[in-house]
Amino acid sequence: MKATPIMFLEYLGMLGVPALLVLLVVFQLAGVGGVPRTVLLLVMAADCLVYGAVSLRSVYLHGRGNGRAAGSGNGRGNRAAHTR
Repeated sequence: MKATPIMFLEYLGMLGVPALLVLLVVFQLAGVGGVPRTVLLLVMAADCLVYGAVSLRSVYLHGRGNGRAAGSGNGRGNRAAHTR
């Protein structure tokens, strides 16, 4: 499978958010504050936005492929929604 730039952003977000959270904990334990902490929080926010946008794009593109809503399963168990 050929890697695309979107896949790179998706994996960067998946791995970046937890890594930046760990770095934030280290900053908190070390007593680092001020500008470095603010910059780290801004990078975390940007990473979360990029990951969210890529994930929404992925769900939108892959969720419409078979004519059903994403996550609807095989149609069993949803009888209450179809009965009157």
